Amino acid sequence: MGFARKLRTMLGLRRAPKPENIPQHASIGRRTLFYTKPSNIFGCDETSPLEIGAFCSIAEETLFLCRANHPTHFVSTFPFEVHMTNSIAAYDDLVVNGPTKIGNDVWIGRRAIILPGITIGDGAVVGAGSIVTKDVAPYAVVAGNPARLIRNRFTDDQIASLLAIRWWEWSDEKIKAELPTFFGSIDAFIAANRAS
Repeated sequence: MGFARKLRTMLGLRRAPKPENIPQHASIGRRTLFYTKPSNIFGCDETSPLEIGAFCSIAEETLFLCRANHPTHFVSTFPFEVHMTNSIAAYDDLVVNGPTKIGNDVWIGRRAIILPGITIGDGAVVGAGSIVTKDVAPYAVVAGNPARLIRNRFTDDQIASLLAIRWWEWSDEKIKAELPTFFGSIDAFIAANRAS
């Protein structure tokens, strides 16, 4: 049975098992390289899940803050109910910003910090040490504190074509067969794989 599971995973018919100790409400897509520690995912729960797509490269020491903001509309921002009265669990006092979503084929550099409720689009690049405070468009390159757009990886038409092709949904066999086209001209790749 173990061989059949591995084969289905390699064919892209089954998700790879997530790394050990990942929070229950976090998901990591197929073939994603997740080098950061699972303990670097904070406040991940059913109201603030973390979704990471396929074929991502997540560098060491990346922080995902699924719930991290203290409410600022009360007299104090101190978590009295967590640390003094013990009337609620840790993180339950933090603001809910919804899911944090990392697209497919995203590269996040070392020591980047992703704030709650952020969406990072397919093919985006987040520079090392960046603090992502706003959504990142597909195929954008962002860096800094706060992270700002440096450039887009491709033209708008090329980005639209890549998003339509959705190569990350291909089987591993198709990816291996098409691998030479991944390292050539972007326009040749799009022409060879244009979605019909």
